[in-house]
Amino acid sequence: LPNPLAIKFTINGLPIDPEQSSDYAQSVDMKVGQLETEWTQTFGNAKVVVECRTVIHPDQAQVADQWTFTPDKPIAVEGISAMDGVTATLTSSAIGSTSAMLVFPPAGKLVAADFKTTGGADKSGKSTRSTIESNTFHFVGNADASRPTSLQRCFSFGPSPTWLGIQNARGKDRKSTRLNSSHANISYAV
Repeated sequence: LPNPLAIKFTINGLPIDPEQSSDYAQSVDMKVGQLETEWTQTFGNAKVVVECRTVIHPDQAQVADQWTFTPDKPIAVEGISAMDGVTATLTSSAIGSTSAMLVFPPAGKLVAADFKTTGGADKSGKSTRSTIESNTFHFVGNADASRPTSLQRCFSFGPSPTWLGIQNARGKDRKSTRLNSSHANISYAV
């Protein structure tokens, strides 16, 4: 299957790249299937804290991630995910929320997808938003020092996905192992 979590982000037109930071860190909680990644990167004159939390539901065929961008100055964030061979049908769309049914090749596996966005508006007044057309997901976010922007994506290879449902499956006992790494690319298996 194409990786539903693969996404390319740019901030102010420049690609995010953890190798461009000196404070890249990850924590992994294998007990509950959660990986947290964080680093600070400079884009022009803006310093941005980039955070990604990825979770895999321990009992159901669900995977989710949450990207948060917290800058010290105003920024524009764009994310594009093109899944070759996947077709998408929009099932609902509202401000800050998009849902779709994805069909993965080769066997036509149905995957429910839910996307939620938060953040500010751009100069023209358009809110942080996400869209999905054909096989391409597109995220546009705006943020400043008082208002970060974030994107949550949930994929369910079974029941309908929700970030809250995946987070509620996590126990209260959360031991984590902290890892420092210089790996720029992380592969996820579903």
